[in-house]
Amino acid sequence: MSNLHKNIEDMTNEEIIQNINDWQEYEMTHELICGNNSNHRPLYPIEEDGQVLLRCYDCNYIQDWIPDCVMAFSKKSADIIAKKIGASFIRPPKGKEKSFF
Repeated sequence: MSNLHKNIEDMTNEEIIQNINDWQEYEMTHELICGNNSNHRPLYPIEEDGQVLLRCYDCNYIQDWIPDCVMAFSKKSADIIAKKIGASFIRPPKGKEKSFF
């Protein structure tokens, strides 16, 4: 079963964290960002009390919801689509140069 057909309820925390990291690292997606300050580094996933949360590196912001598009994300599918439409990578991901993911 591909990630595109999985429901978040059917995913392990490890799979959820992998999807978040794949999304955050992919060159053509917009990173999930801090709700307090969009100039902070991208959010990163943590597991707390059996739940995956998104935390800001730079402040105390924690987000307890993950967008559906992130849960359905597949790098393989995104690469196929990008190739079909002739998209090119237009920016390096914010924070990637520091290997936060």
